[in-house]
Amino acid sequence: MRTQSLLLLTVAACIGLALSIMTQKKDASKEAGRTMLLPPPLADDWTKWIVGDWQGAGESDAGKGAGTARVELALSGQFLIHRGEAQLTQLNPEYLKKHMQASDEEIERFQRSGYQSLEVYTRDQETGEVIGFRFDTDDLSTPVDERRP
Repeated sequence: MRTQSLLLLTVAACIGLALSIMTQKKDASKEAGRTMLLPPPLADDWTKWIVGDWQGAGESDAGKGAGTARVELALSGQFLIHRGEAQLTQLNPEYLKKHMQASDEEIERFQRSGYQSLEVYTRDQETGEVIGFRFDTDDLSTPVDERRP
C-alpha cells in the first residue's frame, strides 16, 4: 500500500513538473512570437532508409579502414542519432606527415585509438529545416553542412 501511494505521488509530481515546464515554454513562446510545441518528427524517406546498423570499409591516400554505424530515432522521432566507430587497417604515415603535418607520436596514437563519431539531427524550430551536429575524435564539434526541408 505504501509503495502504491509513493508511486502515485511520484507520478503526480512528474505530471505537475511537466505541466509547469509546458506553461513556462508557452509563456516564453508568446514573448518570442512563435510556438514552442514539439516540431514534427523526422519521417522522410531518407530518414526511414538510413535507420539501422551499417558496416563498411574505405580507402584513401591516407590509408584504409573499416567501420560500423548504428543509426536510430530518439525522443518520438524528433532526433536522428548516428553513432560510428572505425579502425584503421592500414595507414600511410608519409601522407599524414606531408599533408597534415602529423608527428610520429600523433600517427601512432591515431592508429591505436581508432575513430568514433556521434551525429545528431533534428528540425530547426524556426525554419523547419533538418539541421545536424557532428562530434568526433578528430574535431569535437562540427555543424553538419546539410539542411533538408
